[in-house]
Amino acid sequence: MSPVSRSPQAVRASITDRLNRYATDHGQNIALVRRRFVIARFLTRVFDADPDGWILKGGISMMVRLPRARYSKDIDLLAATDLPDSVDELRRAVRDHHLDHFRFEVGPSTELSHDKGVTVTVTASLGGKTYDSFSLDVVGSRRTLVGEIERR
Repeated sequence: MSPVSRSPQAVRASITDRLNRYATDHGQNIALVRRRFVIARFLTRVFDADPDGWILKGGISMMVRLPRARYSKDIDLLAATDLPDSVDELRRAVRDHHLDHFRFEVGPSTELSHDKGVTVTVTASLGGKTYDSFSLDVVGSRRTLVGEIERR
């Protein structure tokens, strides 16, 4: 039996329905449930493309480990490559993917203060429409690491 091919709109409706049900069943805010889902899909692409090229930092790294951790508004990634190349590598990593129907667009970069890195807006589309967007900060130096990298 071959898999059923569903339209992007049907996939969007199905995902939205499941997330709404989950939010209701667990007494959670649908916007936060949706954001966590989109970020998880995004990070799956990033780490699937290059598991050793990025380190997840900040509040989102806690949310990955502890589902009840405090909500974070952005993602913080530390890149293995030089900063100018890292945003381009990120764009390549999140292009069309076989694991889901999302389309991620990494917007133009803006420098963070004190040459610490750049910030970009990531927009997730599903079924031809914007589904969510979030901010992503990218820094490009591992000199600030003080210990071993934990892998999961």
